[in-house]
Amino acid sequence: MKRKSWKILGLVLTVLVIATTAAEALPFLGNSISLVFVDEEGKPLTELSKNVEVQVQIDALLPEGEEVYKTIFYGSLKKPRFFGFLKKGNTIKLSAESKDFSTVLREWNKVHPEGIDTALVISVWILDYEHNQLYRGFTVVNYNTKKLRQWD
Repeated sequence: MKRKSWKILGLVLTVLVIATTAAEALPFLGNSISLVFVDEEGKPLTELSKNVEVQVQIDALLPEGEEVYKTIFYGSLKKPRFFGFLKKGNTIKLSAESKDFSTVLREWNKVHPEGIDTALVISVWILDYEHNQLYRGFTVVNYNTKKLRQWD
C-alpha cells in the first residue's frame, strides 16, 4: 500500500508542475489566468478514483506589510459531466477583476507601477475516499502584474 501512496503523491506533484507550465503557456485573455488541473496523461484530477474530492487554495504574494500573501481562491473542483477536462470543473479562472485578486494587483501597482513578476502559491488536497487516502501537493505559478491590470 505504501508503494501506491508514493506513486499517487508523485502524480500530484507532477500534475502541479503541468498546471504551472500550462498557466505560463496560456495567453492572458480577458485579464485572467486559467489553471487546468490534470495528471500527466491529461486525465482530470477529479477522475483519479470513483469517490474523490479535490480541494484547491490559491494564495497571491503581497508586495509589503505584515501579511506575506492573500488567499484569492479556496474551493473544490467538481467532477466534469459530459465534456471531460474542458468543463469548468477542472479549470480555475482567476479574473483580475475579482475583489480579492484586484486588491492584490492594486497593492503591487502602488509599489511597482511599471509592473513586476510575482507569484501565486497553489495548494492541492486530494481526498480519495475510495482508497481512504489523502494526498497534498503545491506549486508556484509566476505572473506579471502589468499584464493583468485592467486599469492600464
